[in-house]
This record gives sequence, C-alpha cells and structure tokens, in this order.
Amino acid sequence: MATPDEVLTNARGLHEKGHYQEAVKLYSEVIQVWDVDEAQELLHSEYRQFHLARAYNDRGLCLYMLVEFDEAIKDLTQAIKLDPKLAAAHYTRGTIHYRLCSSQAMEDGGRLVIIRKALDDLHEAVNLEPENQDFQQGLNDCKKELVRLMDGVESKILELDGLNVGQLALLMYLLDSGDPSVGSDNSQRRRNTLGARQGCHAFLSILSRRDWGARYLSALLELRAQELLHRMSLQLPENSEALQRQVQLCGEELLVLVEACHHLNITHRHLDTSIAIVQKMLRLTDSEKRGSFFLYAENLLLSRMCDNLTPLQVYKLYCAALISPEFCRIVDGGFKVTENNVKDEEGLKEVLFFYLIRVLEFNSLLNRIYTDNLKSLLEDVMATYKEEDKEKEEEKQTLIKAMTVLQSYPNECRPSGLCVIFCVTEDRAGAKYEMDKIKSVFQDRLGYTVVTEKNPSNDTLEWYVKELQNTKYNFYDSFVFWFVSHGSEDTVTLADKKSYSRDTFIHKFSLPDNFRKKPKIFFMATCRGNKTIKVMPLGGVNVAADGHPKPWPGDVPLPYQDISSVYYQMDRVIANATLPEKFSFRTDDKGSIFVDTVCCLLEERGGQNLTVVLEEAFRRIHRVLFISNEGEFEGSAKQACFYESTLQKTFLIPDYT
Repeated sequence: MATPDEVLTNARGLHEKGHYQEAVKLYSEVIQVWDVDEAQELLHSEYRQFHLARAYNDRGLCLYMLVEFDEAIKDLTQAIKLDPKLAAAHYTRGTIHYRLCSSQAMEDGGRLVIIRKALDDLHEAVNLEPENQDFQQGLNDCKKELVRLMDGVESKILELDGLNVGQLALLMYLLDSGDPSVGSDNSQRRRNTLGARQGCHAFLSILSRRDWGARYLSALLELRAQELLHRMSLQLPENSEALQRQVQLCGEELLVLVEACHHLNITHRHLDTSIAIVQKMLRLTDSEKRGSFFLYAENLLLSRMCDNLTPLQVYKLYCAALISPEFCRIVDGGFKVTENNVKDEEGLKEVLFFYLIRVLEFNSLLNRIYTDNLKSLLEDVMATYKEEDKEKEEEKQTLIKAMTVLQSYPNECRPSGLCVIFCVTEDRAGAKYEMDKIKSVFQDRLGYTVVTEKNPSNDTLEWYVKELQNTKYNFYDSFVFWFVSHGSEDTVTLADKKSYSRDTFIHKFSLPDNFRKKPKIFFMATCRGNKTIKVMPLGGVNVAADGHPKPWPGDVPLPYQDISSVYYQMDRVIANATLPEKFSFRTDDKGSIFVDTVCCLLEERGGQNLTVVLEEAFRRIHRVLFISNEGEFEGSAKQACFYESTLQKTFLIPDYT
C-alpha cells in the first residue's frame, strides 16, 4: 500500500501533466489521512503540517484549473491557515477573486467586496515573495482593475478630485489605528492588523509606481467607502443581534471615515442615513458627535509630526531605517526615491513617512505607548546635523519637539476623555458642591465627557463595567473615575450602606480592553480609617471626618522586547485622599478637602504633568491644620494624601481652552 508521501508524488505528477481530476482524487486521499480535524496528533510534526498545507494548496490549484472556484477557495484558505506564509496559496486565491470580480454578471457591491479580497491576497503574495514576477504582474493587473471599476462608479461617495497624493495618503492613514493589540473585541483587533497591512501595501505601491499613485489611492479610498455603504445598507431586522453586530463591525469604521473627511474638509455623500443609525445604536452624546472624537489620537499626533518635519528630514528618517540593523530587514529599499524626489514631488513626503509608520506598527515596533523605536530614528536624523550649523537651528528644534511629544500620552481628540463620578450624598455635607466642582472642571475646563452617578449601588457599578466594553469607548484618550463617599481601609461605602471593596472597584474599572495603553486615573476621596495624624494643638480649620475604619539590564536587545501585550494595571494612577487607617476631612459647605484642592489645581494647570500637580495638591493639603467641628477627634490633625502610579509616559492634563 502506497504511503501518503508516495501518493503526493503521484498526485503532483498527474498535476504537472494537466490531469487535474485524477490529481484531485489523490490529493484528497492524502488530506483524508492528514486532515487537521481527524488527526490532530499528526500536526505536531512540522513535516506533516508543511506538506498538508501544500496538499491543500495543490488541490486548490487543480480545482481552480477545473473552474470549481468555491471549492478551490476553501482549500486555499485551509492551506493559508496551516501556513500563513505560503505565498502561492495567497496568489492563487487572489487570482480567483480577481477573475470573479471581472465577471460582469455580479452586482457592483459584490464586485467591490471581491476585489478587496483579491488585492489583500495578491499584496500578501508579493510581500512574501517580492522577487516573483508572476505575483507582481497579478497585483498590477488587480490594481488596474480596481481603478477601472472605481472610474466606472457613477455615484461616488467621496469627493477626492483635486487632492494630491499626500492628502490622499493622510486620509488613508487616519482610517486605521495600526495597532493589532487594541480594540474591544477580536474582530476589531483583526481589522487593526488588516488596516496596518493594507496601509503598508498601499503606500509602498505609491512609492513604487508614482506615475499613477493618486488615481490608485483615490480608487482604494472610494472602494473602502463603497464597501461600507454596501454593508450598512443590508436589510436586517430592527433591534436584532445581527443588526447590533453589523453596527459594531461597520459603524466604528464608518464614523472614522466621516470624521477623517471632516478633518480634511473632504465632502462625502449618501452616508447620512447610515451615520444616524450608528449614532443612535451607539448612544452617542452630543459631545461625542462633535469635535474630532472618532479619530485615533496617535494618528493625529503623528500626522502633525509629519507636517512639521521637512521633506529632507523624512528622507533622512527613511535612510536611517534602511541602515539600522534593527529595521533594515522590514523596510523596503527596492523602490527608487531620492532626496530630490522627496523635496520636489508634491505629497511624496507624506507617503514615505506614513509608509515607515505603518511598517513599524505592522511589525510590532511602534504603538501609542511604545514609541522608542521612532524616537531612536529621529535621534539618528538629529545626529546628521552639525553643532555649528546655526542656519539649521529651526530644523533641529523641530526634531527636538518631535522627540519630546513622543514622551507623553497622545491626547488629541475631543472629548479628551471620559470622567465618571460616583458620589454618595447621605450623611455627607457638601456632596452637591463636590459633584458640581468635579463636573465643572472636567467638562468645561478639561474637555471630558462627564457622567455623574449620585448614590451608586452595586448594580450601578456592574452596569458601568459592562457598558464600558462598548465600541465607542475605544476613542477616549483617558478615563477618570471619582469615588466620593465614606470608607474604611479596604472598602468604600455605597448608597445602601453596603461596603464595596476598593481593590475590586479599581480592578474592574481597569480591565476593559478599550482602556489598554491609555491612562486610567482613580480619585478615591474617602477615609481609610478613623485615626488622625496628630500635631501640636495649635487650632486649625473646622472639618468633619469622611468615614470609619478598616538587577535590571541597561540595554535590552530588540528580540527580548514586547510592545504588544500590556498588563491591565499599567498606565494607571490611584490618587488617595489619605493614608491607610487615617481620616480624610471635609467642610460643611465645600465637602471633601481633597476634591476641592485637586480640582482647583487641575483647573489652573492645563498642559502640565498630572503627577506633578498631584504632588502640589497633596503638599497644600498636608500643610493645613484641621480641628473637629463635631468632636470626632482630639486636638489638631493633618491629612496625608498619596498616589500610586504605573504610568509609562507623562500624562499631560488636557487644556481644552
């Protein structure tokens, strides 16, 4: 009896002679033995998995030659699952989609979806084997077909005529986060990965074929808009799970596209009905419908950096990546671009810069928190300037500013963050002032969306934990939670007098995937016990108590670094009104001393480092003498605030004005 290897050899012999039906039968025999569902143990052998992927690929190719496209696509998809780097499978599947797309019998919406699949596969094939001329020709044919299709669309969604290739590149760059490790669910994370890869391919295509770059980019962008309109126009039952899922998958992408067009003064058509549906289902507030909310802050920050850099500096940045041992393996140096090209060809600076950014992101070397690799390249550019070049001082300052900006969390969008106030009012004089003060400062001065929950219960907290998983919270740059109540060392007091663990509260409101790589700030304005910090009985301000008791290596090589996984407790500040076991104090008219002092300083110090401002607030509070107006404690006392921080960058207080 023939072994699977011998059957494979016979199948390939028949395949090469054009006997496709017979070859399919033999490939099927091998696949039945080695199938991933029936013989998982065999896949522990790299040899078997390698050849099983190629068996699926070869059978798929035979089915393609027999014009059995659906079955061929299934086999090629399975081959890619087994071996994502199997370029031939990507190429054949892309070719099938390209041929299907050319069929005039298909509806426009279907053609657009299929040509997108064809482009993605053919780009990936070329990416895996850049020297393969057949792959390159297939990709070029597919690009021409896309431009032809978009030229033939009578009802355009985006008004892109007159934009240069740099403006088109900026629009495409703004549409995706490029960070495959963030998002509220796996589908969004996959879309981020795909967005970064598509950006790499698109910008590289323009750099390689600049003669028709603007037409191709316009076609890609219009394709994206047409796809969205096609998906959003599908008729699904109202209030159904399918409709909610559609809005989750497409709605965010739609709002990003619309906001990017608004940001760049680009007109869009035919989207108003879909926008209204998405806004209603996502329960957007008025402030979330305005401003630049549905844009990724890191994209806005880096696009502004690109604006400030000169064409020569961007070209030097590209050259620095090409000669760097860490980056030269991922940056393509095969296209012809010179210093003069970048200076003289309008828009080429932007295309080159965004190509570099997407390449770094796609290879997990750059995201909103970990910008060290980009900073390193900027430092290499800085090193090309001589100290005595006084006439280049402005250019040097531009680089210094760019490197400085990378040291802080991105904070570009409006509303700038979400602030939720949990405040218990019973038996707490001045509680209304506390809520009004926090809301006034964070909403009017710092530009946050503010939600106030008066007298929260356990159900209130659990509702918020679930609510914050929703997709719209992906776009907030920071999250602030106030808990203003009585408390003990380990608990805070809810409205029904029940206790809730402080650690559980902080833990649950740090967990949502939407919050990863973003600052999370907790202001815990409660007592931690019933002890005072006694000082000499010198008198002081009348107050009431708020509650009752209860070896590192300097240089780590790149292979040992990871910027994709961030622990949920990172990027967090917990500001406590007092030390464990101690009282915190409040006045009858203004409530918590901690709330009032911190809010007053935040109101004054927009644009400054949060932790520095907290230190000043704590210093102000601790220098005040307090005496009890109700005899709750003896003598004079002080209040000692403190904070815990796992911030990885500087958090600058938003300056909304």
